[in-house]
Amino acid sequence: MKSIVLSVMMVLVSVFAFAIDPSNSQLVVLNTNTTGVFKVIYHQPGQNSVSFKVYNKQGDIVFADYIRSSNGFIRPLNFLGMESGAYKVELKSGNQVTEQMITYSTASTEENVIDGTVKSIHVSKLAGENKYLLAISNQGTNRVNVRILNGNKELVYNRNININGDLGVVYSLKKLVGAPTFEVSDKNVTASVTK
Repeated sequence: MKSIVLSVMMVLVSVFAFAIDPSNSQLVVLNTNTTGVFKVIYHQPGQNSVSFKVYNKQGDIVFADYIRSSNGFIRPLNFLGMESGAYKVELKSGNQVTEQMITYSTASTEENVIDGTVKSIHVSKLAGENKYLLAISNQGTNRVNVRILNGNKELVYNRNININGDLGVVYSLKKLVGAPTFEVSDKNVTASVTK
């Protein structure tokens, strides 16, 4: 029994040791469903100076930037006009290097068949500052339009988004006056929620 408990504890220690490996947990690059745009999310506690580089498959630097951050950053990375292929995103802070490979394709998302439909939308005000969660229940591939109006019914946000399945987005509306109205529409449905 003692050896089983000891074995389980060793496995747990190993799992936690690998789970906090900074090379696996600090950098995430996401495709944003906007043609050619990826979202780079980097987390590093404390004040940091980060060298941000993107390399093509030949190893040439195609983008370089230097970012000062506090606890990391989130920024878009636009590949429009670039060749299709594999790219390496590299962030270097001090002597720590974090990398992630991504694949960019010039095939337009407009070529995808839009066969989906919005089933429902839900808006929740999150605790704290004026942050709202918009949840869209969608079936299939779809292109939706999200509009946000302020309390005076003036348009403050308007964006078309390509989605496949459900979507959840948090909007920070700190400077918004009055209760916001969220309008979501696709080719078949228009839904509106005021919070």
